[in-house]
Amino acid sequence: MGDRRTKQRCVKDVGMGCALLNGNVERPVTIRNFSESGLFFETAVKMMPGTYIVLRSIGANDSMDTTTGTAGPQYALDDDDPDVCSLFRSHTVAKVQRCERFSEHSDSPRYGVAAEIQRWTY
Repeated sequence: MGDRRTKQRCVKDVGMGCALLNGNVERPVTIRNFSESGLFFETAVKMMPGTYIVLRSIGANDSMDTTTGTAGPQYALDDDDPDVCSLFRSHTVAKVQRCERFSEHSDSPRYGVAAEIQRWTY
């Protein structure tokens, strides 16, 4: 069975901070891929489907402790990247669609989260 996605994906590991839409606790996540309408990221925190989240780029001067999360490198656009990669923005509001645990270690659980982009912002 092939990939059923209708939108082209940009496959890049990007470190971002993630918080609930009205929350003030930001946790590091690693975006693994995104399209114009959705994204997939890894996190140490279980998220319920239907939850609205805010993702923001982690800058070099952020004081976020990334040793407990999965934050990856900062975003960089390469000349050979597909056009969809130019859609990346530093802030994104998204709605969690699916959250699946993929780590068997109970002391450091890992989750894969699929989210629908509600709004790309700059």
